[in-house]
Amino acid sequence: MTDQQLQKIRDYAKTKMEKSLSRQHDWDHVQRVANNAVAIARSLEVKDIDLNLLRAICYLHDITYSQHKPSLRVYFREGKIAYNLLSRQLKPFNLSQKDKKIALNAIKRHPFAFPFRRLNKKQDVYTKILQDADFVDTFDPSRVANFIDAKQSQAFFIKIIKRFWNVEKELENSRQKIEKYLNFSSLSDLVESIKQGKN
Repeated sequence: MTDQQLQKIRDYAKTKMEKSLSRQHDWDHVQRVANNAVAIARSLEVKDIDLNLLRAICYLHDITYSQHKPSLRVYFREGKIAYNLLSRQLKPFNLSQKDKKIALNAIKRHPFAFPFRRLNKKQDVYTKILQDADFVDTFDPSRVANFIDAKQSQAFFIKIIKRFWNVEKELENSRQKIEKYLNFSSLSDLVESIKQGKN
């Protein structure tokens, strides 16, 4: 992917995500995920990875919330919704068929590392890195606060989730057993440094 293509995708994603209907999935979140993903790729010393494509995938991964408010339906169909939206919206960026296929696959499969541990260990490196980078951002203080103290448009959805799921306890469990939520379990130390803002 060229720098120009990446810049166009970044601009597009920024416009969309600044109007996100979810406080958990906004422009700041996708930027952090992109930074996490690059740190992960460098830590793993992955060869033959296109960092521009990786960043682009991260910028677009939560596009669902640019058009849909959080709900149980959206939560469980997030990847499929994003796949369907982007299948049409990627055309102006002139991606190669290979890059488009990689991006759509990663975005479709990125949810559910937390809390369900539905990982992508048999998928390509982009899919695995995106999911791990997204999981790491679960610990960002602003996301934790938004989830625990949710108000306005997310309140009803969060109330339902909280009724059946102890968020604070699950977050603490994942902190204690980070490697179980990662495609690359060897990243535990890097995840700790990212969580502390040292990456």
